[in-house]
Amino acid sequence: MEILITIPSKGRADRVLTKEIFPKDNILLFVPESELKEYQKHNKDVQIVGVPNEIKGITKTRNYIFDFTKKNKVKYHIQVDDDAMFIEEIQNETKKKITDYKYIYNLCIKMFVLAEDIGFRLWGFRLTADMRDYRCMAPFTTVMPVVFNIAGIIDNDIWFDERFIVKEDYDYSMMHILKYGGVLRYNKYYIGVNHLFNKGGCASYRNDDIEKQMQNLLVKKWGKKYIKNSNNKNYITVRGLRPGI
Repeated sequence: MEILITIPSKGRADRVLTKEIFPKDNILLFVPESELKEYQKHNKDVQIVGVPNEIKGITKTRNYIFDFTKKNKVKYHIQVDDDAMFIEEIQNETKKKITDYKYIYNLCIKMFVLAEDIGFRLWGFRLTADMRDYRCMAPFTTVMPVVFNIAGIIDNDIWFDERFIVKEDYDYSMMHILKYGGVLRYNKYYIGVNHLFNKGGCASYRNDDIEKQMQNLLVKKWGKKYIKNSNNKNYITVRGLRPGI
């Protein structure tokens, strides 16, 4: 199985951390055409695709990546943030940080195989660093969303709803749960990213007002039965669309 590792990036030409934890021969950076030369200057060890400047925002960029994979007949691809530093694994109630790109790549292969065997077309890892989100006797969930800090996609005909400026991954997960019966989320693992202090990317336009607007749009699209705004302004509570774990 060959997996394409796609990394959307903007404003971080000299800070693409993710390429250190994946096989560089499999990596494709997707960057604005206006920043292409700067990225090429700092990232000579990976291939880079220029995204037309009129395609703005992460959601439209994700659809551009989908279009690219379809045109190039890529069946298995991963979309992963450009500031990923490690994969975290829970072992015996302790956390272990993994940076070995061979281990991580093989883990991703196993996730694709398992998801496809079940009949799903999307997989991901635990949403937060909180160990309480992992239950050793039930390590997988199938009707809860995955976020695109890292997500594995098997070729399918679902596209991102471009009304979502952020929270697009929650909505995309819900569409997969509705059509394919679920998404595969392995809560034993979590991907560590540097969102908090890293300028560029979605940080250039993400704010509390945008977050609230997109949360409300999720509620409007899927209903209060399945989506609820939480007390934390940046988080929502999701109830599975279908029976499952």
